[in-house]
Amino acid sequence: DRNYNALKSTLLGLAIEGLDTVLAVTGDPVRIGDNPYLKSRADFDSRTLAEIISQWNATDFPRPCTIAGALNVNAQSFSAELERAERKAKAGMSVFFTQPVIGEKAAENVRRAREALPRSVMLVAGILPIVSFRNAEYLASSIAGIRVDREIAERYRDVSKEEATEIATSISVSMMERIADAVDGFCLITPFKRIDIVESIIARSSELREAPELREAPELREANDERDYLSLAI
Repeated sequence: DRNYNALKSTLLGLAIEGLDTVLAVTGDPVRIGDNPYLKSRADFDSRTLAEIISQWNATDFPRPCTIAGALNVNAQSFSAELERAERKAKAGMSVFFTQPVIGEKAAENVRRAREALPRSVMLVAGILPIVSFRNAEYLASSIAGIRVDREIAERYRDVSKEEATEIATSISVSMMERIADAVDGFCLITPFKRIDIVESIIARSSELREAPELREAPELREANDERDYLSLAI
């Protein structure tokens, strides 16, 4: 919890050290935590923070700060989520990281986002391999912002660890292939330190990474002409 001045001093210090990319997220409401009696206290949300940083970019920072945000492609009302994303983009966010894409609806929403958001905005899709049936059930029932299609969860029922690894790799690469032309990169989320699964996904997705260059974001490149954006982040 930082106020206006504390945030500004922190970002100025980071800028001096050469760190000039910020992921601005509001965070989950405190009612999701263990204590139901806690109340939220926030001076501003992620959109307002993006507006403030954009102002600092013009007046205070030695080099413009790239502002990234979150996009929940699993939201129950994705139309409302997309409207918020459009407002965030107008406030200065130029990169969006999505929640894990695990299923057809999430993939469809990624495409909707690509069509709705300015071409200068970069989309980075989250890819989270599922390691077991129990893991799929837990993600679907207990983790906010994640949706697991039932048919995907059922593929893990009564299979060995080796078979589950193959299923996880296959599903992840399949999702990447379906949305590759709609995103600017992928963020691979390693489950339970299972680096072997991530390595397998990277190996199989080599054709995606060797495809023609990803779309460039002109506004980003103008402000950050020395930065190279990775098509794959881990």
